[in-house]
Amino acid sequence: HMSWLSSVQFSPIGNFLATSSGDKTVKVWDLKRAICALTLEVHTQEVWDLDYHCRGDFLASCSGDTTTRLWDITGGGKCRQVLRGHLDSINSVCWQPFSSVLCSGSADKTISLWDIRSGLCVQTFFGHKNSVNHVSFNRI
Repeated sequence: HMSWLSSVQFSPIGNFLATSSGDKTVKVWDLKRAICALTLEVHTQEVWDLDYHCRGDFLASCSGDTTTRLWDITGGGKCRQVLRGHLDSINSVCWQPFSSVLCSGSADKTISLWDIRSGLCVQTFFGHKNSVNHVSFNRI
């Protein structure tokens, strides 16, 4: 990366590590070969967070460009979907365990739940007085 790191996450299958950065990229590192296996360069502003799907084949990233992108890691890092709906920087993303639901938190003071099968926002939570900087699901 050419700038600061914002997030680091191990893949669920353990042999890859993903990093996001202020340089607008996501990198996927092959830990067995000790190399950068993929560089994902589509976001137009800093990438704040990322999260692997529980199967390890998809990675979600979110950015100051107000988009969340879904990357097919096993398919060469192709961007399979762009989720739009937040009005300000998206600061955090998290997959609901064992599902196709993704949660995003934004500087627009909202939390959104996305059904990845349809690409649609199925619920938006309003009422925060400040930026939402982190979202998570109970993984138990």
